[in-house]
Amino acid sequence: MTDIEKMLEECGIEVITPKPDARWLMHDLTFDSIVELLYSDVVKKDTDLAERLYSSLTNTLWTNGENYASMSFRYAAGFIADMRDIGETYMDFYCCAPSGVVDDVIASDLRREGWWVVA
Repeated sequence: MTDIEKMLEECGIEVITPKPDARWLMHDLTFDSIVELLYSDVVKKDTDLAERLYSSLTNTLWTNGENYASMSFRYAAGFIADMRDIGETYMDFYCCAPSGVVDDVIASDLRREGWWVVA
């Protein structure tokens, strides 16, 4: 049990650990790192690509066969704004494009890195 879990338990807050079958609760930070490595430089110059990336990351479930990754609308918007690093906030990308529409180029790039969309 981590220190944070101990503190929460002492406060009477139940700690819920995802079960292996609760795939939608899991998130693999490796996925974030791969997306950032692939796109951080490009999305700074290409707002259209940033919006297509937002669309590809939201309302989707990605896997590498072992782990799963998905992003909420707000998380994806903030993630893209942070990658662009030009003073934008999540509000600049929140709902900027239809969710769950995976761009073919992005799907292909991520597939080469071992990730594919399953839902």
